[in-house]
Amino acid sequence: MQTPDWITLSLFFIIMIGIGLNAYRRVKGTNDFYVAGGGLPWWLAGISHHVSGYSGVVFTGYAALAYATGFNLYVWWALNVTIACLLGAWLIVPRWARLRDALQVQSPTEYLKIRYDIKTQQVIAWLGVLLKLLDTADCSVIPWQTALRQPGVCLGMIRMETLIADTWSSKIWWVHSEALYTLLLMAEQHDDPQFFSLYQQTADYVLNTFPNREQGEWTQIRDREGVPLNKVVALPVKDPFHIMRNLQLIVSLCGQPS
Repeated sequence: MQTPDWITLSLFFIIMIGIGLNAYRRVKGTNDFYVAGGGLPWWLAGISHHVSGYSGVVFTGYAALAYATGFNLYVWWALNVTIACLLGAWLIVPRWARLRDALQVQSPTEYLKIRYDIKTQQVIAWLGVLLKLLDTADCSVIPWQTALRQPGVCLGMIRMETLIADTWSSKIWWVHSEALYTLLLMAEQHDDPQFFSLYQQTADYVLNTFPNREQGEWTQIRDREGVPLNKVVALPVKDPFHIMRNLQLIVSLCGQPS
């Protein structure tokens, strides 16, 4: 990391600490913490609720799934979410706002305690925990999950744990191409012969292991001994991009005066 990187990182933490201290002074109770004292405008509350469900999978996992499966992704996922949001905004939100003002509650589980009893509240709360665990767990036990397996997406999460476990003792092409470019870049930026020596060693291994001379392409995955494995890893349409990108970057670095 260079000076601008450290400055950016430091500013980020300073801003986060400042936001935390400001919130600490302004929050006087759970009502302030959870619902901002009921003072948020409807549009800001809606945006906050919406983006709180975002993660990397929204921008990467579902994009990969859409690329692999086509328009049906939007039929079984986005269209259903849109319908549910519209119905909820029409039927549930106005009634919930009136209940919250009348009973001075902050969450649906608090309302259940008032309307029924604490046992009902506890049952719903623990069922919510169980649902979250299932939502983030490995979904290989679900039959229709095989339809999502190719892009590596399972119930809204990228199954990186499974990918890592399947390839832990293997050698994958794009990782090695990234290593080549990274080592050469470090040698160029830091003028350190040790990085260039590591690059040469890595290049000797990679270029003698992965390229398939007969077919004119790279083998995607090999075992620890360098023997090709007949299996597909991750998203096939994405991996070749890494190879071409890194080789082009290497050529670009080699063309620069050092």
